[in-house]
Amino acid sequence: MLPEDELRFLNSCGPLIPDRLHHLHQLGWSLSTLGKSLDPPRPKSTVYNWIKSVETPHTFSEPTPTPPPKFVVRPLSPKVPPSLIPELQRLSLLAQKCRARTPPASPYKKANDRLTELVTDLYLKGVPVDTIAKATGVSARAMFRRVNRGLQK
Repeated sequence: MLPEDELRFLNSCGPLIPDRLHHLHQLGWSLSTLGKSLDPPRPKSTVYNWIKSVETPHTFSEPTPTPPPKFVVRPLSPKVPPSLIPELQRLSLLAQKCRARTPPASPYKKANDRLTELVTDLYLKGVPVDTIAKATGVSARAMFRRVNRGLQK
């Protein structure tokens, strides 16, 4: 939100509101913040159209507040533990030979089940499917199918 003194000044501008909004927007204030600051609040599209309609902006002697800095904090996605990557790649090579009629006691079937179990566990811990796929050496689509199969069990 805009500071209180700026809100009072902005709402007292009358027909010069678009000029003041233009000035504030050029300094970095977002359209949504400007729209919410008006009384009554206006949508971003209205504020944008008002700003676009200003041909020669009026200069104001009133000091203009600077917007707060924008910090975008993205949580880091967990990664595949490096110690697990060789195991995933080994199991992946064995699991490629597993078919529907492979006996349950076969090393291929056991590798397939273990791989599905490991990747499903990684996915449930928040590791993205494409990251697991790269670590395993398979396509993201194949890994997506495997994870879905593991989640359905």
